[in-house]
Amino acid sequence: MSFLVERRGEYYEVKFESEPAYFHSLRMAPAEPEPMLNTGLWLILTFAIWSVPDRDAIASAMAVVRSLEGAVQLGVRPYDDPKEALTWMPEANVTGSPVWLVMKNGQLVEREIGTRSAEELQRAVLPHL
Repeated sequence: MSFLVERRGEYYEVKFESEPAYFHSLRMAPAEPEPMLNTGLWLILTFAIWSVPDRDAIASAMAVVRSLEGAVQLGVRPYDDPKEALTWMPEANVTGSPVWLVMKNGQLVEREIGTRSAEELQRAVLPHL
C-alpha cells in the first residue's frame, strides 16, 4: 500500500502510487461535496495532516476497501485546521479525528469518529452494499 501526504502550495493532498482506481484523493476543505460522491458507496476518511494516528488510518482504510474489490470507493480528505474538516458536509457535525463517513448515492448513512479497526470499518460499510 503506497501513499504520500504532500503539501501543494497552501493545501495538502494524498497521492496514491500504483493503487486501484477506486482510491481517490479528495481536495482539502471544498465548499461542497464532489459530484462523484453522489454515485455509489463510499468510505470517506477525513484526517488531520499533523496526527500520526490519523495518517495511519489511511492504510487501514485502504486495506478494508481493497478487500471489497471495488464494491466501495475510498475517498481520503486531509485537513490542517479542524474547522476545515467538514466544510463540505456541515450536517456531519462532528469533532474529533479521524472522521469516517459512509455515503451511499450522496447520502450520509454512517458516521464514526476516532481510530477504528478493519473489522469496525467493515461493519460500518457492509450493511450498505
